Amino acid sequence: MKKTTTSQAALASQNDLCGAVAGAWKAVGQSFDQFCLLAGVSALSEMMESDALKLAGEAHARNADKPGHRWGTTRGRLGFQGGKVELERPRVRSKATGKEMPLPSWQEAAEVGWLDEWAMNLMLINVTTRKFGRAVRLPEAGVPSQDGSGLSKSAVSRRFKALTEARMGEWMASDLSHLDLLVIQIDGLHMTDKLLMIGAVGIDIEGHKHPLGVVEGATENAATVQALLDNLIERGLDPEACRLFIVDGAKALSKAIRRTFGADIP
Repeated sequence: MKKTTTSQAALASQNDLCGAVAGAWKAVGQSFDQFCLLAGVSALSEMMESDALKLAGEAHARNADKPGHRWGTTRGRLGFQGGKVELERPRVRSKATGKEMPLPSWQEAAEVGWLDEWAMNLMLINVTTRKFGRAVRLPEAGVPSQDGSGLSKSAVSRRFKALTEARMGEWMASDLSHLDLLVIQIDGLHMTDKLLMIGAVGIDIEGHKHPLGVVEGATENAATVQALLDNLIERGLDPEACRLFIVDGAKALSKAIRRTFGADIP
């Protein structure tokens, strides 16, 4: 049986995707790939709709100046971490030939394997710093298209990079002051022998989990953890609130937590 990385229902629409991002982490390490997937697919959905607008205009509108017309939607599959993920995409039919017109963003995503590139690079690069641009860098080369059309392979890649950078940037800078968290879990994700990412997930009174942030560090040291905690407080996490912190036993984690939130923190 082929691996399915996310449910068809979770990717039913862009609105569902945006809402699903916040709950994608079941634990710090286990579902980071799904969080990256949902963020990437959300950006790709926006790109495909933009392609359809250029080719056929708004749905249910007369667009005589466009080369195509809307032709409903269909579901397609993209490779992701050895399996397939299914999502909805718009269809456009050519007025001249009656044949389906390809959406450049979908075509490129399918050929290059964007989602795998997106998720893997995010897991290896610190998404909270100026290095983020490298996290969404995609393979180069070109798909033939008219000059200036904005539909070349490099142009489509730039659009995806810009959208995913904005989407992830918004999440990593999001306000945390409205969250009433009872538990914060902090753990290290070992990517290589020398590369570690420290992730934090909060759990509220109803048991809902909220991914809070990640930082990169060569080792699970106090400075790396302190950078993560400082970022959470800058974004509105109340340092005076009483919470339970769950860590893996590393002294660096406990040291930074007690320095930031008090020596009596459980």
